[in-house]
Amino acid sequence: MLADYNYNTHTVLNLFKDGVKKYGNTVLLNRHNGAQWESFTWNQVDTIVKALASYFIDLGLKHGDVVSIYSENRPEWAIADLATLSLGGIDAAIYPTNSASEAAYILKDSSSVVCLCSSKFQTDNVLSKKSDLPNLKKIIVCDDINYNDDMVITFKDAVNAGNANLHIEEIEKRTKNVKPDDVMTLIYTSGTTGDPKGVMLTHKNIMFICLTFNKVEALPEGFIHLSLLPLSHSVERTMDYIAC
Repeated sequence: MLADYNYNTHTVLNLFKDGVKKYGNTVLLNRHNGAQWESFTWNQVDTIVKALASYFIDLGLKHGDVVSIYSENRPEWAIADLATLSLGGIDAAIYPTNSASEAAYILKDSSSVVCLCSSKFQTDNVLSKKSDLPNLKKIIVCDDINYNDDMVITFKDAVNAGNANLHIEEIEKRTKNVKPDDVMTLIYTSGTTGDPKGVMLTHKNIMFICLTFNKVEALPEGFIHLSLLPLSHSVERTMDYIAC
């Protein structure tokens, strides 16, 4: 897809929008739910992204606000990423195996206002530290788990809430205002020589990597990619998720 367009002055959002136009009902993401494979087309992902972005707008998410993603690789990771970016937000990646204190450090350091958690492990970890996280407004848990805590909402309920009050024009307005030099993501170092450092990467940084990779290692259209490395890692995110 990258070869079909001139992306030198664009953002990661242009890749996704053009993919929706070009591929529509073609499958974008697959996952195995333990019993069978589930498929999500480009159009389906786009619909969910808009719903989640609408929910974020109702939460008060502003340009430059940070959403942390504390999860293993799953469709909700990419959807939360795209929903955040479409509003001019920034996401911070947390490894799914990080402890409560490690996750809390990133949430506090990044001033995250939302944390997307995969399952009970991640959600419990964040809840155990919520008193230390004054900026955190909401925890969205991907698995369908009910918590007796107003801070927690399931991914399904967040999407349903967004669908009930869509803000399509506002999303399009904010997306158009995202610039190549805007910070796109914070990827934290391992912290082996001290506290982890949040590396600020712009849309331009990521686009350069993706365009360069595509020139050197362009894969055929329709090629199936196995997501192996964690999406919290820059290589997986740029070369297997965004570039391809």
